[in-house]
Amino acid sequence: MNVQELENSPETMRIDENNLDEHIFELYAAHLPPLNSDLGMYSRSDKCVELSLELDGSKPKSNILLDLEIHQAIGMLKSSMASTTGAVLWKVSRLFAEWILIPGTFFYSVFRTPGLTVLELGAGVSGLLACALTIPLLKNGRGLYVATDQAHIVPLLRRNICHNLPEVARCISASQSSIATGQVRTEVAVLDWESDSDFQSMISDLEIRPEFDIIVACDTIYNDFLIDPFVLTLSSISSANTIVVIAMQLRSNQVLESFLSALLQAQFKIYSILQAALDIRMRNGFVVYCLAR
Repeated sequence: MNVQELENSPETMRIDENNLDEHIFELYAAHLPPLNSDLGMYSRSDKCVELSLELDGSKPKSNILLDLEIHQAIGMLKSSMASTTGAVLWKVSRLFAEWILIPGTFFYSVFRTPGLTVLELGAGVSGLLACALTIPLLKNGRGLYVATDQAHIVPLLRRNICHNLPEVARCISASQSSIATGQVRTEVAVLDWESDSDFQSMISDLEIRPEFDIIVACDTIYNDFLIDPFVLTLSSISSANTIVVIAMQLRSNQVLESFLSALLQAQFKIYSILQAALDIRMRNGFVVYCLAR
């Protein structure tokens, strides 16, 4: 995928200084979540969450279920630590993962590009996206997925991914006759947006190229304090060939407007996926953006 494809797609709309206010108004006037929706946590009390993702089996009537067991850090969530939101699974991650792997959706073919390299920012403890999006990489036989977060999140993130990857392999076996895993890597690494050295340390430790095809983030911006470090991180680690995909639950319109304004100021091109192109469960209360340099 490149900028021209984003520009020409009937499923995207370019957001700039001229239509930013109108875009924000339409989102919050027509696509707010139901009144009874909460902050967006999947469960704020369960130490272990069991869920099944319905994924494409690549043949008619052959959809398969990816059964995941996700351990949450409920004690961390209730603690006085400065950063605790990554301690639990958030609803948008599940919805985004199921939507992105449906045939015919905007990113379906993108995540089936052989040799694709993907970096996830603010993965949280769940590892859900890493497990779901590793599936197309494994089907192609080569690729790299690196899930990142702050140091106190990474141990449980790694545990959840390692625990669920055998289930990922089982799902692929159910949908095709062979799995070529030799050139596919799923990694976990520390990447703090406020640390200039974390990215280079990660590149060195994992012995990988310092350039990713896709950077993905789900529900990482929910207050003003996160905007500047997140945008600075994106600016420093993305290249002219990188596409950034951000899925968000709609909460504060002021925070979203500040975030998009900061991205524009940092010279990112912003494309909003039209609500009609999203999964029906995401059309009220959620938004997906693509960014390019």
